[in-house]
Amino acid sequence: NQDINASGFSPCITVAADDVTLDCQLNKILGDGTGTGIAVSNYFNIMIRNCVLDNFDSAIDVVNSTTFVDLSALRNNNKAIVAAGESFVDAAVSSFVNNTVNVDNQVFNTSMFMVENWWGTANPAQIAVSMLGNVSFEPFLTFDPFSDDDVDGGDDNDDIDGGLGDDTLEGGAGNDR
Repeated sequence: NQDINASGFSPCITVAADDVTLDCQLNKILGDGTGTGIAVSNYFNIMIRNCVLDNFDSAIDVVNSTTFVDLSALRNNNKAIVAAGESFVDAAVSSFVNNTVNVDNQVFNTSMFMVENWWGTANPAQIAVSMLGNVSFEPFLTFDPFSDDDVDGGDDNDDIDGGLGDDTLEGGAGNDR
């Protein structure tokens, strides 16, 4: 287990097969403000989980692929997720903080369902401005699952367990999952 420091325009990690689960075990993939953190092109049933992607031009770039992002933190990127071609991307219980664009959906006539995520704010108008293309983001989390503010007081990034506890969702019925 260790963090990865990446530099340059090439992807740090390229997924090159169908039915892959990339579990970073909360290790960080750190960029230099350029390039791509994780690239998926022409593969299906890809799961990206427990990853912390920080400071890339594009944290996750998906082309002609089906990809699921779960329990991950995407922060300080130009674009957190870019979907192009014939792609479908779903993200849940993840944290999107300080990205210029949280989701760039370039897939024609297709909506991306990015629900139950923390978008750095609980203001729907501010969340909408951080999306390009057709993106459904409600209901959304009203807390950052990577924050220790109300959990154990320890270091960051250790409280992801997939459960929502007593925290609430906004934009829906207001009930937990």
